This record gives sequence, structure tokens and C-alpha cells, in this order.
Amino acid sequence: INRYRLAPYILNFKVYINGLFDEMCHFSKVVIYGAGVYGKKALNRMRDRIAVYAFAVTDIKENPEEIDSIPVYEINTLIPLQEDMIIVVAVNIKNQIDVVSLLWKLGFQKIVTLDAEMLSYDWGHTGIKGCEKLY
Repeated sequence: INRYRLAPYILNFKVYINGLFDEMCHFSKVVIYGAGVYGKKALNRMRDRIAVYAFAVTDIKENPEEIDSIPVYEINTLIPLQEDMIIVVAVNIKNQIDVVSLLWKLGFQKIVTLDAEMLSYDWGHTGIKGCEKLY
């Protein structure tokens, strides 16, 4: 059974997402890793709940300079800022292990992941709250 199909009927999903958002609220810099379809979906789900500092990618060459006025950076350039930063990995689940491994190798340790099913679910009906203060 797919746990996200159960989401509207059980509290697990709401508790999990609220926990993620609560964790994100502790950081002044929330960075979405992934500037493609999943990254944009993550931004749409987080909008009005979490202030997104930037998008990050492995290689800036094939990516836009910004998405919805939020800058896109090569992940290496964010290493000096990682002290008060959390990375939200929003890529295809097939690539998440490689991305998380790369982030760990670069020294990033505050990482959460979002998958396609989480991003496709309508969070509006869960009562999920964001940060009281948007940085």
C-alpha cells in the first residue's frame, strides 16, 4: 500500500509534513536542491509557509539564473553559508541517494528530502502551517 494514498485519512502525513516545516523554520536559509520539475513543485508547496533563500544545483550551466525571483546557485558556492542552512532535496527519487551523498561529501548535514508523491499531494487540506516569521 502506498502511504501517500492513505494521507487524507490518517495523521501520519500531516505529522510528517508539519515536522519537516517545523525543522525548516529553525534555519534562516532554506535551500531547495533541484531546479527542475520537483524543485518548482517544492517551491509551490512551500510558498507562503517557508521563505526559500535559493535553489541549488550541481552544475549551473544547464539551469536558469533564477526561478520566481529566487536565485539558483551551484551547490559548491553555498558551502561557506551552510551553518544556518537546511537543504530540501527535491529531485526524482532515483537521484536522491546520489544527491544526498554529494551533499554529505561537501559537508552539508542538515538535509531533508521530498519525493514526487509528497509534492503531488494537496497540502492545503492538512492545516499545515509554516514559520511564524518568514526570514
